[in-house]
Amino acid sequence: MNRLLITLLFFPLCVFADGIVDITPKILHLKTIRDTDEVTGTFTLRNVSGKMMNITQVKTFCGCTYIEPNTRNVSPGKSTKITVKYSPKGKQGPQETEVHVYTNLQSNPLVLRFDAHVLRNHHLSDDILSFGEFRRGKQVEKQIWLSPLNYPNFQVKNVTLKINEANMRNRFTVSSGYGTYDKLYPGKRRAFWVKVSVSKEVSFGKATGNLVFTTDIPQKEVISLPFFAKIAGDISLSREHIAMGMLRKGKKASRNLMVYPTEENERVVVTSVKCSLPFISAKIFPIIENQYYEIKFFSKVSGREKRGEFRGTVTIQTSNKNQAVITLPIQGFIR
Repeated sequence: MNRLLITLLFFPLCVFADGIVDITPKILHLKTIRDTDEVTGTFTLRNVSGKMMNITQVKTFCGCTYIEPNTRNVSPGKSTKITVKYSPKGKQGPQETEVHVYTNLQSNPLVLRFDAHVLRNHHLSDDILSFGEFRRGKQVEKQIWLSPLNYPNFQVKNVTLKINEANMRNRFTVSSGYGTYDKLYPGKRRAFWVKVSVSKEVSFGKATGNLVFTTDIPQKEVISLPFFAKIAGDISLSREHIAMGMLRKGKKASRNLMVYPTEENERVVVTSVKCSLPFISAKIFPIIENQYYEIKFFSKVSGREKRGEFRGTVTIQTSNKNQAVITLPIQGFIR
């Protein structure tokens, strides 16, 4: 019923637009292109309204630009051409884009539509192996594909996930093999895949490192991708450590930390916060009771403290049974 009402509402508008300007083509198909390409296409706008048409504005979206029409003032029965340039950098797969052309003949824009199928012009499906942030206990898996265009019979001798954090090692499992991949330009070809999955018992915190391929590909014998994952528990923090910066006598400094449940519909209470450093105090400010809290850290340097770098620990107590106590480092310098 709703779809019918929308169709009835817009039908007179569509008829009106079609009776004013003929747009050729109705949809410009740019076909399969590389993500590194900049491609062009041209639309012809023919004025069939019987009145002088003035193009007042051309608005583009999503990596698209346009070349100035050969004329903005179009007499009845005459035509003008608008050429668009499309740069799909950072995009993959089917893409649809519009250009809006505003005229003096109607308040709604003329819509020029074009589409393309964008394939990555690279030997890797991704530049980074990133899990982003996810909740501990959630089954997460990421996959990377390797396929050099001009070396189809390549071999991967070894693939290793090197993780910097000792407590995160052995918490990520790597599997691999050969298959067929169709999202690299110009299309389907032989490829090597790597799947990385995470254990449900992984520790809270951040994991960083590199995924390293050893291959027989000329000039790509060793390929290294950055690796990143952030494992959240029931509670999330806006930062992983407190950096107080440069402190000095008589000059106060403050930093803030947000504490909140990872899932929006859950609740948490921050009951207390302590800092191991005597010249740093902390105070809790509820933003939304039982859900969002701001903790502010204040410095008060007396001049008797040792100069140089200082390090300490912040301890936060919460109502959550799985994360009743959260600790994070605090660091800075005294001048």
